[in-house]
Amino acid sequence: MNKNLAQTIHFPLLNATTFVPETTGTPVVYLAKDGTVALATNSVAYDSNNLWSLALTAAETNVDILAISVTLTGAVTFSELIFTKLNPAPVSQVPVPPNRTAVLKGTLTGLAATVPETMRVGDEKLIAVSFANDIPVNGWFQSITSVTLDSGATGGITFVEANAAADHEDIKVLITAVTAGTYVVAVKAVYAPNGEIATGYATIVVAGA
Repeated sequence: MNKNLAQTIHFPLLNATTFVPETTGTPVVYLAKDGTVALATNSVAYDSNNLWSLALTAAETNVDILAISVTLTGAVTFSELIFTKLNPAPVSQVPVPPNRTAVLKGTLTGLAATVPETMRVGDEKLIAVSFANDIPVNGWFQSITSVTLDSGATGGITFVEANAAADHEDIKVLITAVTAGTYVVAVKAVYAPNGEIATGYATIVVAGA
């Protein structure tokens, strides 16, 4: 199971006496997240073909070991032990020129690019955010956790978070400039092999068309 991602699991529930599949009732689900037990956020739903489903949230899978226990009156308890893994970062080898690469450096306020990237309204450009000054020697991106707008008017620039991809020490994001202004994009990633989490901030200045 991928770590820190919402996903759904499927399982049968069998009658404790006849072992015939149960298709009705209200199961109760407990999760042990790295040893801490709590009720599941979502309820179990019956799908079809004698299978039930449980939608796990990203927070519920953001653990190393997840134990699941599903009980239903008159049924055999369903139990499963799951070891999670980080979702590998997608890769992009599309070249990005230096003038569209935001080089991150350590600052008093965190990991940030000191030189802003410039665009004009209507531009659509692949921007690279370089972690070269921070990523460990011989390290790589295990996963891209998030790409979000940290500051600036919502909708002033647009991008698809899920399309962000890694290339060596860079994370590339296709950005469209919609409205003139100054924007800061926050890129959060997990380094491998040490599992360190880093967040870099890249400033995008959009001028009028």
